[in-house]
Amino acid sequence: MKTKKKSPSYQIALSPPWITFANLVQNTVGADPNVRVRNLRANGSNYILPIVVRNLGRARAIATLIQNNVQFGGTTVTIQIQTNNGQTVTPNSTIAITPQQIARLYRRAFSTNNLFSLVRVRSTTPPLGPVAVFPIFEPEIVQFPNDDLSDYYNNYNNVAAFAFQAVLLNTINNIPINFSTAES
Repeated sequence: MKTKKKSPSYQIALSPPWITFANLVQNTVGADPNVRVRNLRANGSNYILPIVVRNLGRARAIATLIQNNVQFGGTTVTIQIQTNNGQTVTPNSTIAITPQQIARLYRRAFSTNNLFSLVRVRSTTPPLGPVAVFPIFEPEIVQFPNDDLSDYYNNYNNVAAFAFQAVLLNTINNIPINFSTAES
């Protein structure tokens, strides 16, 4: 008696949001010859994303500017910044930080990142409005494969400024960070 052969079953699955976040970090902060973003490591139902930075000053600046813990429902991704020799780096205190000090952190963190252009500090509504920090990024597209069904090739696509906005802090000590694109 012949048994009927079952057809293989396929299940469509999309990458979870923490994979997209890790890819964003890799393709923004990791777009620097002095920064190496390692693979996500499972830690129970959460993840650790190690980032190895060549210079201690740059490592501390990145640790201060990046979102250190990102929630995706019941899953948390924790960013762990390390130096080349394995030293874990903690963020600088931002309790009394000024806009000019934040701008210096951006310069230190991203001076060798090909997507970073410059940083400016100015009033959001000159001449007397609140002061904001404007990190300015090159007019480039950050793109990587990501199971994005809205893209024909399933890629994630975004301008560099908005991709950085997704992984870095948007305010520090109540000072707004306005991610911007350089003029082309």
